[in-house]
Amino acid sequence: MSRQECGGGDFHGNREVNQKPRPLRSNAMPDREIKKFSQNIGKDFHQLALFLNFEQRQYDMLVRSFQGISEQTFRLVKAWHDVVVDCDENPKELLASALLDIGNKYLAVTYFDEQFANDAEGKEPKQETIEKIQEIDFGAVVNYGASASGSNDVPDSSAGTSGLFKKRDDDTMTQTMVDCFASHMKSVAALIIGGQVVGTAFRVGGMFLMTAFHVVRAIVDPDKKRSYCKRNLTLVKINFNVSPIEPDISNYKLEEWLYFDEPHDVAILKIANPDTRLPPRMFLRKEYVDRSLLNAVQIIGYGHPKCYQKRLDPHCKVVSPNGPEMVQAKEWLETKKGYYKTHLSYQGKDPTLVDRGYKPFDAPFVLLFHCFMEHGASGAPIVRVCQHAANTAASVEVIGVVTCGLPEFFFDLSNILQSGFPNEKRFEVGSRMSYIFETLEKNREIDGDLVAQLFHLQHPEPLDQRREPMDI
Repeated sequence: MSRQECGGGDFHGNREVNQKPRPLRSNAMPDREIKKFSQNIGKDFHQLALFLNFEQRQYDMLVRSFQGISEQTFRLVKAWHDVVVDCDENPKELLASALLDIGNKYLAVTYFDEQFANDAEGKEPKQETIEKIQEIDFGAVVNYGASASGSNDVPDSSAGTSGLFKKRDDDTMTQTMVDCFASHMKSVAALIIGGQVVGTAFRVGGMFLMTAFHVVRAIVDPDKKRSYCKRNLTLVKINFNVSPIEPDISNYKLEEWLYFDEPHDVAILKIANPDTRLPPRMFLRKEYVDRSLLNAVQIIGYGHPKCYQKRLDPHCKVVSPNGPEMVQAKEWLETKKGYYKTHLSYQGKDPTLVDRGYKPFDAPFVLLFHCFMEHGASGAPIVRVCQHAANTAASVEVIGVVTCGLPEFFFDLSNILQSGFPNEKRFEVGSRMSYIFETLEKNREIDGDLVAQLFHLQHPEPLDQRREPMDI
């Protein structure tokens, strides 16, 4: 087949310039099928692009021209598909073969039956087809705001420029507030065991750290028998450095001491060797903050997916448990339950986790929000700017602790399905500090000194120091 026979159009992005739409050929894939596929390939699409015979320069241009993995994948596969069909080859066979080449047999079998995928293994496009694929120019189509779903987010010019240039919310900071954030960042530590960061913690009280209980439970009860070996805590290293792989010269360790509040997934640990080099303790807010006053919060921790250093996630949008985002997420999940259950079963994981959906999103102590942090951020402080002290050193206060992400089954999905999971359908969960305080206060007669230290309260009468704190 000559190159003249292999299509006559000049391919740009996912369309051919100056060429009328042609009838769908028998071996072609409908756009809706390509869109569905694009929503599930995820970040693995870079490797797929190379196995579909695209060059790196084309991939780079694609990423610059379009936003979002689903959008980029749709543009890539659609452009590739049109060239392959125009060259009279079977796109389904070549796509199934490429999926097998990148090790994604699950997706190959999902979209094409297993026999078809096996028969397609090893299929390669003709040389003239490859040459035509490598002529695709993704830079020729710059359609800002367009998406594979056909929506367009470009604001109507008749509405004025307020949506383009004017921010709706004032999240500016004074220098004092920025300095306060910098000081608080020094008070956040990585918990390290066996050379691995297992979670984030932050200094509270005189010699204590607060973190998520499930982080600690994995250390003291690795077999999940609810028999806690506190001696294991002495194996944990505390690192306040920006980079947790940089050894902390202070070499802080933990005592065999533990307080935990399991319903709120919070634990308090005691530093065994405190000294004057400890960073400042963080200010904990014991009063409830109404959701109407919380548009966004800030997170400080080690859970950045692309960087192991300590980070400040500065504007994490707070989500209402009964708002449209959560309602839409639950409705969307109902349509996907069967798909994710099948995948978990195929992976040997528990499919009933899908039935839990977004629970416990509506518990009164839960604070829902979106953030960029991921694995490693459990136990991180959730902070906000206190407007009443916005220009003072007390401008930042801790209102909660990061505990988990929703939906729970997400963390049992394969890497490919995780990367393709819609970001707007994932939520982070924190426990409100006001509820943590209430639980501590109820047991103040057992360990009143602890709650007094943590929340800057007037100290009660000294307690018997030999007494262990109560485990809630």
